[in-house]
Amino acid sequence: MAAAWMLPRAFFAPGRGSRMLQPKNCMPWVQCRCAIQIAASRLDEFVRAEISLLARQSSCPLRPKTLHEMVRLPGSQVGRLVHEELPVRFARRIKQIERIKAWQSVPELVSLHAMHTRSFSEVRMADPSDLEVYPQVIFKIRHRHKTIGHLFAEALRRVSSEALRLCQLQPGELADDESQLDHESVERWAETFLQSRVWTEMLMSHYVICAEDTQVAAANEREFGQTKIGIIDWECDPWEICQLVVTQLEEGPCPAEFAMENQSGAIRLCYAPRYLFFILEELLSNSARATAETSSAFPIKIAICDDDRQVTIRISDRGGGMPSEAMDELWSGAFTTSMNTPDSLETTFDPELEQRWRSKEIQRWQNPISGRGMGLRLCRLYARYLGGALQVINMPGLGLDVYLHLTRMDHI
Repeated sequence: MAAAWMLPRAFFAPGRGSRMLQPKNCMPWVQCRCAIQIAASRLDEFVRAEISLLARQSSCPLRPKTLHEMVRLPGSQVGRLVHEELPVRFARRIKQIERIKAWQSVPELVSLHAMHTRSFSEVRMADPSDLEVYPQVIFKIRHRHKTIGHLFAEALRRVSSEALRLCQLQPGELADDESQLDHESVERWAETFLQSRVWTEMLMSHYVICAEDTQVAAANEREFGQTKIGIIDWECDPWEICQLVVTQLEEGPCPAEFAMENQSGAIRLCYAPRYLFFILEELLSNSARATAETSSAFPIKIAICDDDRQVTIRISDRGGGMPSEAMDELWSGAFTTSMNTPDSLETTFDPELEQRWRSKEIQRWQNPISGRGMGLRLCRLYARYLGGALQVINMPGLGLDVYLHLTRMDHI
């Protein structure tokens, strides 16, 4: 069956061997954009060819923009960055999935492959100059990708399981030429996938909010959010965010008592408030669950301090800690702190709490750092991307001390 498609010029080429992309500084849809009748199967061929081309586009590893760079990008350049970066990263993740020779026998990898292929097509056929429609396309893609954490966590467990132990990893351009699917190659494969996921999630979120802020500013004929640029707030208050998370968790599925300490007074730094909220929500949820499971009478302690270089948040619980041998697996595979953890631990952000905040730093989004067994690993990846670090100190039989370091922008 044929259908009418609005295709950018990049999809038209004499043959498979031709270069199908225009130079980065040339927007193909500005030169030519037309509706044609094309069979769905033919469109699939175009998409697969472009995925292969973009996945090979650069022999060097992609380097995401740092927080320091993102905060200085004009709004118009954020849209261009989105349109240049997302297709390449989606294409590479698709090819990463295909490197598992048995990927089609893993339902979660099949779902991830289909999800990224659909998102790739949508972003390639969207017009970034359309400032009304294009943000909606990115919003829809980001919403679709909120399940990646859970799907990938289950896929990683299956790939690492005994049933697929003898599978092989396809040699390819996106990683070393390993052939045996051993533990180390699986971990490298997973880390590459998740790092890419962290960057695209933050980039999409940043762009959507920048677009919303631009529309609000235009409607009100005034500058919107003077301390805020997209997901970034120059005057982020980490202590306030700690309090918001605690308020939400005190009446959550694992009610816990919290003791909070701040001897530094008012603390401000340039950061991404919603992602700090997500990280703290995941870390404190883990502590609350461990405390509830051990029926500990001790409160979870939260302390914050700062200096000219960084802000540090410490979370201490008496949830029993972990066996020493479990620490070896803490940052690898799909590690979970509880065998009784449900598949979904996300909470819906309370509208009353949202109204208490200054504006809209946290929306009612599913936490992108969730994913059974992926939480700690993703927390560390987000903290690293934002220029900080996450450390876990284990006291077997007693509890855990978690240190979240937030680096000030001047020292990133």
